[in-house]
Amino acid sequence: MLKKIISSSKPALLVLVSFAFTNTTFSQAVPVPSPTGEQAIQFQQNAQAAQNQFQTGAAMPQANAQQLQTDFQAVGQQFQGNVQAAQSQFQSGASMRQANAQQFQADAQAASAEWQAGAPQRQEDFQSATAQFQSGALEVAEVIEENMEGISEDLLSIQADSEVTPEQIDAVKMSTQAVLTDIDNEPSSEAVAAMAFQVQRATMDGMITPMEMDAIQASMGEVMMSAGVSQESVEAMNASVDALVEASGVDQGDIEIIVGGLKDLVTDLGDFIPQ
Repeated sequence: MLKKIISSSKPALLVLVSFAFTNTTFSQAVPVPSPTGEQAIQFQQNAQAAQNQFQTGAAMPQANAQQLQTDFQAVGQQFQGNVQAAQSQFQSGASMRQANAQQFQADAQAASAEWQAGAPQRQEDFQSATAQFQSGALEVAEVIEENMEGISEDLLSIQADSEVTPEQIDAVKMSTQAVLTDIDNEPSSEAVAAMAFQVQRATMDGMITPMEMDAIQASMGEVMMSAGVSQESVEAMNASVDALVEASGVDQGDIEIIVGGLKDLVTDLGDFIPQ
C-alpha cells in the first residue's frame, strides 16, 4: 500500500523538487544592469571609429608598397639606360681606337726603319770618334812624356848639389804622372788665377818660406782637383815634393826651380786632356 502511494506520488514529487531547485538558483544569481541609451550610442561610435582607423592603416602599407615598387622600377630603368649609353659610347669610340692603334704601329715601323737606315752612319761616327780619341790620347801621352822629361832634368840638377835620393826623385815623377793621367776636364780659371797670385807673392822677395810653400801647394791642389784630379793623387804629389824640398842641400834656387816647374805644369793642365 505504501509502495503504491510513493509510486503514484513520483510526478508530484519531481515537480516539487524541481521548483525548489529553480528558486534557489535564481535567488543566488548577480543581477546585470541593462546599458543606457547614451552608453549604447557611445559604444557604437567607438566601434565605428576603430573600424575607420583600421581601414585607413590598411591602405597606408599598400600605398608604401606601391611607391617602393615604382621607385625600384625607376632605378632599374635608369641603370639599363646608363648601360646602354655606355655601350653606345664605347662602340662609337671603337673606330677611333682602331685608328690610333694603326697610327701607333705605323709610327713604330717608321722609327724602326729610320733607326736601321742610320745604323751605318752611327757606326761610321763611332769609329771616327774612337780614332780621334786614340789620336788625342797619343798626343797627350807625348805631352806628358815631354813634361816628365823636363821635370826629370830639373830634379837631376837639384840632386847633383844636394842629398836628394833617386827614390825621392822617382816618387816625384810617379806622383806627377799620376796627376797628369787623372785629368778629365779643363781646370777652373779662378783656381789658376789664385795659384798664380800665390806664386807671385811668394817669389817677390826672393825667399819662399815653408808657409808660402804650403800656400802654393794648396792653391796648386785646388787647380788640379778642379780639373778632375783626385784628392789622393794631389796629396801623394804634395808629399813627394815636401820630401824633396826638405832634403839636405836643397837651397832657395832649387825650390824656385821646383815651384816654377809645377806652376807651368799646373797652368797647362788643359793640354793633357784628350781631344
